[in-house]
Amino acid sequence: MLRAIIPWALPGHSIWLAPLLLGFLAVNGLTRAVLALMNSESIVASPFSTLLSFAIGFLFDLTVLSLGASGFIAAFCLLPPGRLRLMRWAIRLVSMPVALCLSFTAISEILFWNEFSTRFNFIAVDYLVFRTEVIGNIRESYNLSTIFGVLALLAALLWFFFLFQSKRIQTGQQDLRHRLTAATLWPLIATGLLLASNASWKQFSSDSRINELAGNGYYDFVHAFFHNEIDYEQFYATREIADPKAFQHEVQAEKPPRKRHVLLVSVESLSAAFLGSYGATSNLTPYLDAFSDESLRFTQFYATGTRTVRGLEAISMGIVPTPGHAIVRRPAAQGLQTLGQILSDQGWQSVYLYGGYSYFDSMKDFFWT
Repeated sequence: MLRAIIPWALPGHSIWLAPLLLGFLAVNGLTRAVLALMNSESIVASPFSTLLSFAIGFLFDLTVLSLGASGFIAAFCLLPPGRLRLMRWAIRLVSMPVALCLSFTAISEILFWNEFSTRFNFIAVDYLVFRTEVIGNIRESYNLSTIFGVLALLAALLWFFFLFQSKRIQTGQQDLRHRLTAATLWPLIATGLLLASNASWKQFSSDSRINELAGNGYYDFVHAFFHNEIDYEQFYATREIADPKAFQHEVQAEKPPRKRHVLLVSVESLSAAFLGSYGATSNLTPYLDAFSDESLRFTQFYATGTRTVRGLEAISMGIVPTPGHAIVRRPAAQGLQTLGQILSDQGWQSVYLYGGYSYFDSMKDFFWT
């Protein structure tokens, strides 16, 4: 059956692309199988759900494959026949980065799964954004020489497989109408699969790891990039509160409040290592050091995230980092209960001064309302 489908889908000289396309599906299927073996207890508990995850995953694989290859296949179908040697060398050259990309993604997915028991999500997007911190962490946590050695071996084996398979393929029929039909259908199929696909497809089981097996690393990464979301209950420990009042604590002041000026200074990317009050000798911050000598200074404060915007939301709202983007950068982040609002309710006049572009990180919407 497969021998009959391939010539129809890849007419003429475009049939030389068959090893690359089938290789993509095979590598993604093998990756899913490896992740399933790493999650063997769920397979034993729910074998039918595991099989269903493979079927749904295959649909995601087809969607990604058609989107990634449809334009290239259509162009190849429309090329006039002839110059097969040139086309063969072109396929050989293209197969090298394809083999490297497939191998790198498969290894990355396995390592990511070992860490989080999930496909690529917004954490992976953060990894790409904050490369310096992540690369340092990876260098300390993994044997990179071994990983790169395995990556090179897998990429080489996959490339040789592509080369071997390309030598066995014979040129299919050269009918122009057939080639035009295929060149038109591939983009249409890709568009249809994209419109029909939905990330919620894989949310079919009560076992989150089986659901994640149904995903596709490429699809999930792009989806996470554009949606900036992460399942809070899946990655953060929660518990039901029987009596919310048990966590409330009322503080009674012994004396009337003294209306003092409250000044909060936040400086982008200023480490304690540069402050004289914390031992620096460069005298870069004389005024801040003078404030420190006349103020209550905390010596065991720690960062709440990897970016200054996390510190801003911690200072203004007193919250820990939330999954995905900081609260400051999210839509509808206006009118929240911040320290400025609390002081305003007590009679203070709150003013926010910013020495940069107020639209950066959506700070104008957050602090001006």
